[in-house]
Amino acid sequence: ADSEAGGRARASDGRAAERERERGSKRLTVGGREVCTLEEAAALGGLRELAYEQHGCRFLQEALEHAPAKALGQLLEPLLPELPRLMVDPFANYLVQKMVHYASAEHQLLMVQAIAPSLPEIALN
Repeated sequence: ADSEAGGRARASDGRAAERERERGSKRLTVGGREVCTLEEAAALGGLRELAYEQHGCRFLQEALEHAPAKALGQLLEPLLPELPRLMVDPFANYLVQKMVHYASAEHQLLMVQAIAPSLPEIALN
């Protein structure tokens, strides 16, 4: 059992290292400035910008996976008005799915209210 757990840990570490290499080849920038943390991106007002980029979107999803409550708190306010567009974006829709997954019932309700007026357009996309 210990060797199995060790194998899973090494595989997980390998995937994390692979993601780091991928991200290293594509620096995350907001307004021309490199960012390394969710806090830096938020301080620069760049969360929407990152949500629409392939690597930026993956970065935001990983932030949600590692610290759901903290990340969701930072993402929800700036992205809430943008949800209808994010839902139909080839990359950002995955971020929205993660947000819904980690959101409390209260936050899920806010998200539904934000997209309700755009449901026909979203459904036809």
